[in-house]
Amino acid sequence: MAKAAPAEQLKLLELQGLDAKLKSLSNRRRALETDPRIEDLQSALSVANGELGSAKMAVHDAEAELKRAEADVEQVVSRIERDEARLNSGTGLSKDLVALQKDIASLNRRRSDLEDVELEVLERLDSLRERQAAQQLIVDNVQGSFGGIRAELDEALAEVAAEAAVVHGKRAEFAAGLDAGMLAVYEKTLAKRGVGAARLFHGTSEASGMKLSPGDLAEIKAAAEDDIVFCPDSGAILVRSAEWNTPPQLPSSPCRSQQMSLWAPIPTSAATQLGRMMFRACGFRAEPSTNSASHFSRAAFSSCSGVCGALPRRASRCRASSPRVCFAKWLTTLRTPLTSVNTLTATV
Repeated sequence: MAKAAPAEQLKLLELQGLDAKLKSLSNRRRALETDPRIEDLQSALSVANGELGSAKMAVHDAEAELKRAEADVEQVVSRIERDEARLNSGTGLSKDLVALQKDIASLNRRRSDLEDVELEVLERLDSLRERQAAQQLIVDNVQGSFGGIRAELDEALAEVAAEAAVVHGKRAEFAAGLDAGMLAVYEKTLAKRGVGAARLFHGTSEASGMKLSPGDLAEIKAAAEDDIVFCPDSGAILVRSAEWNTPPQLPSSPCRSQQMSLWAPIPTSAATQLGRMMFRACGFRAEPSTNSASHFSRAAFSSCSGVCGALPRRASRCRASSPRVCFAKWLTTLRTPLTSVNTLTATV
């Protein structure tokens, strides 16, 4: 079994405090790195960029369609100009000139239709460009928010890193002054269990938060003061101190010294009535007989444990959340003297 002086073992608690601080900083760094806002903004930016891409593609297609419509109009206009010039020259047969006039009229109708198509495409292109501009603004806003949060997180991460560096320095300096063998045991325990050392405080391991069994406590108590003992549940080193093993002093209750003086002046009828009230206060539905009620109330006053001592199974059914007052719990925590049945019944 590894050994170290009790005073040296006490230093492990300070070392554990530094390691706990480092673990807390590590958890904070991990939380900052996985900040849900970043993931949400990345998702929003991905969606916004997708919508922007679709808007750009729609604008591109509309621009291509507009160019085709413009080319069609130019082609018809060019043909109309050529035919009009030929018609105005007056050359050719009469029937050819009549046919040429009909072609020009047909081309003008064709030109009008193409110009209507061109105008519709132009209007649609303006709408698509507005949509693209609006979507671009959304992308810019999301990117701005992302950049702001990213800068905030980077600043917080830098602070965490700086604080961790300071704590690492303190730990290294403090660990250098500890017993090498004890430190090796501590480091191994910390790496394996996550907690290196904790107090054994009034029979409770602060590493696991569990009260040790009598057998485990007896085994630890039998160990030498310089023995390094471990928590049977968490596996961490248990740091012992005589002060922490002293049972806490509970304030004495005046119930026992006053119980007989309280009970003596109470007549049997009052005891019966009080017992029935106590039955109802503790949640019993059945109405007790006269003897049972009297016995119940006398049992409450004959022991500081009250009704819970007389009828532990039934009284344990009471709940703190119940609107009924648990007389047993009230009696066992009594700290003010009672002088009469009226005082007692008024309290209940």
